[in-house]
Amino acid sequence: MTTLKLLLVDDNFQDVILFRSVLKKVAAHLSFRVICDETDSGREAQSLIMAGHYDLVFLDQQMPDPDGLACFESIRHLDWNCGRERPAIIAYSNCDLSEFRARCLHAGMDEFLVKYLNEKELLQLIEKYYVDKSQPFN
Repeated sequence: MTTLKLLLVDDNFQDVILFRSVLKKVAAHLSFRVICDETDSGREAQSLIMAGHYDLVFLDQQMPDPDGLACFESIRHLDWNCGRERPAIIAYSNCDLSEFRARCLHAGMDEFLVKYLNEKELLQLIEKYYVDKSQPFN
């Protein structure tokens, strides 16, 4: 059985609880395992991404130490030629201003989601960015 590995970077505990709840519901319907690591620090997120392998990273944009955009910039500049691919980075924010969304996408983030994500949105992201390597190609 393959494993989808997520990283949630969010400094708001209530938002983390809501994300966990949605993820638990979605994971129950998948044919592969889901593991989700969490951190409330952009600096720790950088270290976790450098040290491990993640398929999807949900990156809160409004947090200190550094904010999501600065954290993304440092992730983007890591050496991805060492046999692994850069994870899909999902900007995740309470702010739905079009210029904020445009700034994140222009910087190179893969998606921009306004909190609070629902089951359908999470499932669509997983289907878009995760290939279950245990399933044969048609």
